[in-house]
Amino acid sequence: MIRPTSPLTLEEQVQWLIDRELIQDLLNLHARAIDEQNFVGLTDLFSDHGAMVIAGSRVKKNEIADFATPIFKHFQATHHVTSNTTIEIDGDRATATSYFHAVHRPSLECTAEHSYMGGVYRWTLHREHSTWLIELLEEEFTWLSGQNMTDYLVDAPLGVSAQTNLAQSPRASMAKPVLALVDYFFYMGPIEMLLDLAAGDFEYLFIFSMRSPWDAEAYNEFRERGLNVQLLEDVIREPHRIAHCSGITSIGDTTLRETSRIAANLGLTHYHSPDVADTISEKVLQRQALQNGGVPQPEWIEIDPSDSHWWQHIPPSLARGPMIVKPSRGWGSTGVTRVENLDDARVALDSAEGRWLLEAEISGGHHPLGSWLSDCVSVQTMTFDGETQLFGVMDKSPLAPPFRSTGDIVPSLLDPEVRRECERVALAAVRALGVQNGWSHTELKLSSDGPMVLEVNGRMTSTIHDASVRLYGSNPIRSWFDAALGIRPTIAGFDYDGRIVSQYTPPAPASAVSYDDVMRILPDLKELPFTFDVRLLRVESLSGGAETVATTTPISVWIEVDSAEALKKALETVKAILGTVGL
Repeated sequence: MIRPTSPLTLEEQVQWLIDRELIQDLLNLHARAIDEQNFVGLTDLFSDHGAMVIAGSRVKKNEIADFATPIFKHFQATHHVTSNTTIEIDGDRATATSYFHAVHRPSLECTAEHSYMGGVYRWTLHREHSTWLIELLEEEFTWLSGQNMTDYLVDAPLGVSAQTNLAQSPRASMAKPVLALVDYFFYMGPIEMLLDLAAGDFEYLFIFSMRSPWDAEAYNEFRERGLNVQLLEDVIREPHRIAHCSGITSIGDTTLRETSRIAANLGLTHYHSPDVADTISEKVLQRQALQNGGVPQPEWIEIDPSDSHWWQHIPPSLARGPMIVKPSRGWGSTGVTRVENLDDARVALDSAEGRWLLEAEISGGHHPLGSWLSDCVSVQTMTFDGETQLFGVMDKSPLAPPFRSTGDIVPSLLDPEVRRECERVALAAVRALGVQNGWSHTELKLSSDGPMVLEVNGRMTSTIHDASVRLYGSNPIRSWFDAALGIRPTIAGFDYDGRIVSQYTPPAPASAVSYDDVMRILPDLKELPFTFDVRLLRVESLSGGAETVATTTPISVWIEVDSAEALKKALETVKAILGTVGL
């Protein structure tokens, strides 16, 4: 609580006031110790397990003196002023936020080489034996000017764990751009891969919406590692938290709209605009835009379930065959249902709320190589300053009920004529949606009338990166991030005459599958001559009953072969092994 409220007793209110003053004294002592270069005294203000995070680097209590001494020895005087302090107290724990303005003067006479900075301190505090101590201090720079602070790091000892990160951090030097990533999740690959991918050219700030079960886990892990992390709700409320960032992008679909608005507010133009994000996220708006652009798509109509007679407005041409019912806003096939007729559609929408779509089922198409491949494909494109480039077309394994992909194949095995038609339709869809900057992932279904758009997503699909690294040595994620930072990306398209990579992802099981059984077959999968990786993903979905969406798949098997026939046999072998344990 920021202030005591009823029914606190008078004694409790007095204690609250005392605690507040003690905490304010602690914050003041922190600034005083820095300006007096009393780093032993500064260390004593932290608890035994205390730490500070500065420039994205975590410095433990026993490292503070060694960390600070070689930096501050360059200054004859420093002046740290804090203000706008808010304090929330909860028993023996408290949090506080304060603004800071710091001046660093190498010489009292000359002002040309002074370093100035301002930002926010975020404090986590707790009381030990009547004494308030710092558990965690996070320092966030809002602005920097004057002499580059990294010029004063050259004499710092190499043994300090945070030294290298601080020297490289844009929060300290502003020499490197910072990319804000919204809702990183495990399908992107291990965090070590992303850090290596930056290659020292830029830094990350990770933003989490806490909308998925793994967000809290990743958020806490990243904080422990000393990485820059923020909560999406905090950034929306206080955009200055990431004002130093040079780019922003959302990894998934669920935060596309919020990310676009943050980008617009901060003038970060190399991401989807709010209008485009709204159109992509709202399927009714997307269908309208595609229709206006003359893009091939199934017949559709918007449904308002609150209209008790909505079914009477359905055109006979739409109602004559199987249909697809889907929410206007949704992700990962959640809520999408196939119905045979209008009566089934009425049952499906009986208790529905909000905007819905009723679409004709796309039919009559098939993959030319047979039913072991899906009649759905996806086209990956990157748009930069209005120019859209193709990465390529990907095939899919047959969908699992209701409409869940079980894997991607890079590159597509379609014949060139059909593939080029898929590319044409996808590029038309991107134009119709008004995309000027950002990644687009267009899902198509083959029909008797040619490819039709199922939907367009404003993100990358995860398979393309690993497959491109494996096949071509290219780096699609780096191209994506470069574009978000305003750097024109290098796009390496697929080679349709070379080797083939497939990621097979069995759906989450309807009934429980033994984790021990899955672990038992892992060596069998890894020893296959055509597999190059097997990854455990959401193993908790083995308990059964999970929705069959992409983010619940328990395992992925990566295959590399030299022909379509070899891929067919490889997939049959993998599915047979997984089938022995119920996957």
